[in-house]
Amino acid sequence: MMIFFSVSCTKEISSEQDDDPVVDPPVSDTTSTPKDKLLIRAVYYEGTYPKDSIVDTYTYDQNKRVISVKSESFGEGFDNDYYFNTEHIFYRDADGIIKRITTVYTYYEGYTPERTDSAVLELFHDPISKHYTSGIETINLVPIYPDQDDKISDSVIYTYDAKDHIVLYQRFRKDILTNVVFEAQRFEYVYDLNGNIIKMLYNENFDNDGDPLRDLLLEYDDKRNPFASLGNEALLMGIHSIGTPSPNNPVKQVSSGAELGRITYLYDIDDYPVKADATYNTSLEKAIAYFYYQ
Repeated sequence: MMIFFSVSCTKEISSEQDDDPVVDPPVSDTTSTPKDKLLIRAVYYEGTYPKDSIVDTYTYDQNKRVISVKSESFGEGFDNDYYFNTEHIFYRDADGIIKRITTVYTYYEGYTPERTDSAVLELFHDPISKHYTSGIETINLVPIYPDQDDKISDSVIYTYDAKDHIVLYQRFRKDILTNVVFEAQRFEYVYDLNGNIIKMLYNENFDNDGDPLRDLLLEYDDKRNPFASLGNEALLMGIHSIGTPSPNNPVKQVSSGAELGRITYLYDIDDYPVKADATYNTSLEKAIAYFYYQ
């Protein structure tokens, strides 16, 4: 899990395609923008595939609230590969409350679309606490093997601490054979005094085999995180689906007592990262990210 960059450098793209790889503008182009910036684009590379990139594009409404996040892949390495794209669309009411989140997954072999799955998360918001308390997610699938369900309905529950941070995400699913409801996914978050997520316990138990919780510890710098403005909304779909909402940037990752990797940043004059370099102890692979703002 490449939690450093909030998304994994897997081949996730959007339904729009382009034969030309993205050419990044100079890093210095981002240093003259004002403070309290909005992240509009993040470009990710793996060190061994410098001609291939994953581009995440963030779109906001006039009140600077995120309304869509789209991933696209570019480069010759995807020509004969199997991968999928994602697009999250946030539907808000007049007060900015998210009523539902639609996610579209388009699967490709090479640049040929093979199938499209989708999910709609209907959210329930408490106007007193101003918390999203729960949700119902309907997942529509194109079956790829015999007897596979083409529709799944899950329920989601959120728990908060006294500082209004989401500290627990639970997804529940009904076993189609036994009709027993079980916990299919769980994420527990622990925060430091600055609001950074410093510990996470998580599992994915979709097969209902009782998978144990795994732990993840994070350390941070003291600079501004481009994903911080997303707040709890980044956690409504579980683990950092659209960005890690900590105020600062993760620099070290430890799991089960073993260090997994480190990350270093190049910052602009407003202390926002414009480039990140990650190295991993579990492999010789390196990853690079560029961040662009408005």
